[in-house]
Amino acid sequence: VRQKNNVPPKQAVDVTMNVPADRVAALESQAGVVKHLANVRTLVISTDAPRPANSGTVVLGGMQVHVHDISDDDDERTRLEQDIADVEKQITGKEKKLQNENFVKNAKPEIVAAERDRLAGLVERCGVLRENLAFLG
Repeated sequence: VRQKNNVPPKQAVDVTMNVPADRVAALESQAGVVKHLANVRTLVISTDAPRPANSGTVVLGGMQVHVHDISDDDDERTRLEQDIADVEKQITGKEKKLQNENFVKNAKPEIVAAERDRLAGLVERCGVLRENLAFLG
């Protein structure tokens, strides 16, 4: 999130994390380590805190990590919508390729498998992008 928003590692940031209830205690016990390693000034660990406006957000393994005041929501919404459109275009291309019986029949099995894996990765990426867009409201 820092790199994407050009926030240098030396700049302290405020972070809100929404995590599953069964992970709250573990994260709270490690809050000092997280704060030190990520240069976090304040860390809020919750199960349902609202997303702060203009925060950079990443979703990792069921956790939402919001880094406060490092982005512009309108710009981020536009970027995410463009990224989704680009990924959807790639998905359509992969689907057409895999629906082509000649390709599937004539290509080496490992090539077809690689294309299916790429398609699955694109579908997963599109889901993550849509989830991030949903956080913006």
